[in-house]
Amino acid sequence: LPIQYKKRRKQLTSLNGKVTLSTIEYEWLAKVEIGTPGQTLNLLADSGSPETWITTPSCEKCVSENCFDPVESSTFVYNGSEFSMTYIGGGGPEGYFASDVINLGGIVLVNQSMGFITYSDIMIDADGLLALGLSALIKDLQTDVGGEITFGAIDYSKIDGEITYSFLTEDEHWQITVTNVYFNDLPLNLNKSITFPVAFDTGSQQIMMDGNLAESI
Repeated sequence: LPIQYKKRRKQLTSLNGKVTLSTIEYEWLAKVEIGTPGQTLNLLADSGSPETWITTPSCEKCVSENCFDPVESSTFVYNGSEFSMTYIGGGGPEGYFASDVINLGGIVLVNQSMGFITYSDIMIDADGLLALGLSALIKDLQTDVGGEITFGAIDYSKIDGEITYSFLTEDEHWQITVTNVYFNDLPLNLNKSITFPVAFDTGSQQIMMDGNLAESI
C-alpha cells in the first residue's frame, strides 16, 4: 500500500512495501533483510517501541539461533555508542549502536541506526525487535496471511461500516483517550469524571491497566 511522508516539510515522497508477517503465540514476526548481502531475520513488530534492535552471534542469553553477523555485511558501520532498553517488568537487551541497510519488502532504508545486542535477559521468539513506535522511522507493513499492519493507507475491503477516528494524545506512543469501557455492549460508566490514556502495543499479549480500574471492571 502507498504511504507518504514529508521530508523537510517540502519534498513529498511515496513508498510501497509489503512484508510477510507470521505469528508465534502472541508475537507478530516480520521477515526483513538487514545488511549487504541481506541477512533474513524475523523481528517482533512492536508498536510500543521507539528503537529497533537485533541479536548478534556474541549475544549472551539470547534465545534465537538466527542472528545478524556484522562481519558478513559490507555496509555495517559501528559508531561506538552503548545501547540498552528497559521494558515493563524490568530487564531488556544491551549492546551497541551501529547502522546498516534494512530492506522492508522493497522499502530500502540505508544507514538505519539500530541496536546490536550482546546481552539480553528477556525471552522472545524472534531475532530482534522492529520498532513501530510513533517516533520510529519504520513506516509500512502488511500481509495477506494471518493479519496485517498497515500505515499510511486504508484497506476498505476489510471494513464493514464507518470508521471512527480518535486523536493521538502524545508524540511518542500510539496513545488515545478512552472515556468509557463496555461489556456485552453495556457501558460500565466507571467514572464519568475520569478519562483513561490508552497506548496500543503490538508487542504485548496482555491488556494492562491501573489496579483500581481493574477492580471496578
